Amino acid sequence: MIDSQKIKETLDRHDVSESDKLSVALAEILNKHLSGENLSKTVHEHDKRMARMRGEIM
Repeated sequence: MIDSQKIKETLDRHDVSESDKLSVALAEILNKHLSGENLSKTVHEHDKRMARMRGEIM
């Protein structure tokens, strides 16, 4: 299982394009879904995280 926090920290440390961040996020969602986590919950969590990254949510 991929650790979401480690992914975020790694992406934040490096100059990663938004497109690449989206690709990683989609892979993370798929990984969680395949591991049995609730897909709608995972997508909702991802949406909130992306909104925070864009500065829409504090």
